[in-house]
Amino acid sequence: MKLWRLSKKQHSTLLTLPESLFPVAIAACPPKLVAAGLNKSAAINTFAVSSTDGYFHLVSKSGRVEKSVEAHRGAVLGLRWSYNGDSFATCGEDGQVKVWSRSGMLRLTLVQKNLSVYALAWGPKSEQIVHTSGKQLTIRTIRSNATSLTWTAHDGLILKVDWNPINDLLISGGEDCKYKVWDSFGRLLFSSQVHNYPICSLAWKPTGDQFAVGSYNFLQLCDKLGWSQNVQKPETGSLLDLAWSPNGANLAAASGNGSVIFARPVGCRFEWAGLEVVLTDINSITVTKVCDDSVESLQFCQSVLHFSLAYGHLIALTINQCYIYSVKNFNTPVIVDLKDVIISIIVQSQDVFMLVDWGTLLIYNYSGRLISTVKNASVRTDFVYPGCIALSSDTIATKDSEDEKAIHLFEANSGKPVGDGKPIIHAADVMTLGLNQKESVAERRLAILDRNKDLFIYQVRVYGRSRPMIKLGSVVSAFMWSETQNFLAAIKNEKLTIWYYPTVSFVDKELLDLTVEEKNVVEGGGKYCTLNGFNENHVTIRRPEGTIVASSISPYPALLYALASKNKWTQGTQLCRNAKDPLLWACLAGLAMATRRLDLVEDAYAALNKPDKVEHIKSIREMASKEAQSAQTLLLAGQPKEAERTLLQAGLQFSAVMLNLAQFKWERALELANKNELSIAIVLSARHHYLSKIGRPENIQSFLNNQHQKIMDEDTLKRTSRFKLSTFICFLSFIINSLDGNEHRKRRQQVTK
Repeated sequence: MKLWRLSKKQHSTLLTLPESLFPVAIAACPPKLVAAGLNKSAAINTFAVSSTDGYFHLVSKSGRVEKSVEAHRGAVLGLRWSYNGDSFATCGEDGQVKVWSRSGMLRLTLVQKNLSVYALAWGPKSEQIVHTSGKQLTIRTIRSNATSLTWTAHDGLILKVDWNPINDLLISGGEDCKYKVWDSFGRLLFSSQVHNYPICSLAWKPTGDQFAVGSYNFLQLCDKLGWSQNVQKPETGSLLDLAWSPNGANLAAASGNGSVIFARPVGCRFEWAGLEVVLTDINSITVTKVCDDSVESLQFCQSVLHFSLAYGHLIALTINQCYIYSVKNFNTPVIVDLKDVIISIIVQSQDVFMLVDWGTLLIYNYSGRLISTVKNASVRTDFVYPGCIALSSDTIATKDSEDEKAIHLFEANSGKPVGDGKPIIHAADVMTLGLNQKESVAERRLAILDRNKDLFIYQVRVYGRSRPMIKLGSVVSAFMWSETQNFLAAIKNEKLTIWYYPTVSFVDKELLDLTVEEKNVVEGGGKYCTLNGFNENHVTIRRPEGTIVASSISPYPALLYALASKNKWTQGTQLCRNAKDPLLWACLAGLAMATRRLDLVEDAYAALNKPDKVEHIKSIREMASKEAQSAQTLLLAGQPKEAERTLLQAGLQFSAVMLNLAQFKWERALELANKNELSIAIVLSARHHYLSKIGRPENIQSFLNNQHQKIMDEDTLKRTSRFKLSTFICFLSFIINSLDGNEHRKRRQQVTK
């Protein structure tokens, strides 16, 4: 056994095995077990080696055999560590699949078959295992009494299988000379052409965006959906096994003639604002300006491990340095020295960028100054991909390391948690995160795509109240915020959908559908299209077969936003009148409502033919109290809790009581009125007359306890509350319009009466 150090291009003999021992597979314990702050050189400290005699051996980093265990009858053909590092699994010629503890103790025998099991792989949460069985693949859950999923995957013997924890996709290859891509339900996503020789090896890149395939004198780099990106034909015989480095920058292949191949992905490209950047060699990047076909070549002393192009800057990483280029000048980069870091991904935003190291998030500005670092045990940095971490100029959002439903928020400038430090707990497992870039800190929004393919938006900065959340849509496969505007693009129902004002639901939910545009530019692409870029008025989409599709959007919403940001509301209104587009009027209504310009809101609703909203806005403008106006505006935005909070803070307790009565929140109304005998009498009387009209007995305990109170008749109730009637009717009119659904239909009719 030899230990290779790629950074120094050195290797050393780790262990000399007996001549009678023939290794078959080797796997390193995942480095994620290392706690934050430990020396990274000790990250990988245990190897497991299987052999043809049925044994596996646990070997330390120093080369000492810690333990040898007889695991199977016949050769141990496959050995894989779980992603959490707590256990590993083996399979062999005896047809068995066994799960072992980290110390080598048998936990369970998962499979017993008559056919040899050639390969296995762990599922994303280390709770499932997929294994081969002749021409079939089987997914089994480690828990007892759990059902398994089996399907015929190839026409010949399956030799290799792998399962990626990021995208939840499987790849398999066999003696039918094909490799295939599957989802976790056994549905075929891609089948390759027939190659000249059987597929001997394959492996997912840790980030889940690519995988490698090996055969006889054949090494291929593929996109996650199967199409080929690059092919090499080394004269080394069959490539028997493949392995990626944890940061995805290097690929190692073991060949049949005893050679070890080390490769790095090249040909990766980014497009941004008329620029195309391509990694043409391991230490060379070519920049092409599409407008004039001019080409610049950037040379590096060391191999380029990662690079990224966005927000007017090119970031390139080598082993020890970070190069920061402005797209305006590629001659003088800012160079930052990196020490003792293993960067797995680059995330850019408008003003800062982030390097994701093992256990640490490093935030730099584009001048090369380190702004802050985030070290948190709850931050997942072992398996990272662009969607699990989001960055803006002031905020960092990242998924929890254990709970797939939790999202942690940090200050980009200090690395401290946002607010009280409590994470956002979503209703389903979170798949993708995204932060808008253009708004201020108070207007920062977090978009979340969950496992159910539902797209949500959360408000990031909240103070002393619950966090507002809205649902934008369902059947969403991908989304992306615009770099230059507060627009959101998504692939929804196999269509390109643009929300020109996605946060308008925080202002008025009825305006959301009016600010959406759908384009049939991905028809037939299915749910596996991805968004490559969204800059200014241009959106680029990558179809499943690798084709890039470009689409343009209307320039008017961006112009309206620019006018509103400069307080040029007259010109903005004139733009809407000239364009005669309801989408622009809806955006103007939302922008004006957010800035409390009720005269413009009234004009916009009138142009949208919303007479009820126009009357409501007029009634708000006639109010003398600013607090009452603010509460009414919150009601219009569908935020009754915030409206109640505003009224209570202003001392308008009676109005808050009436608000809850209008929403049929009887218990809350009584709770607010319990210190005011007049309000209590009104609440009890209103409840009594309501129950009388619908013919139901009292069933709320707090009202049963107050049955001794005197009940006003309807005429007395009207006279008593006459001095507050105008406020009550104003609240009531909006609630009547906002109530919908079968359960509220009867209430609406009675309230109208």
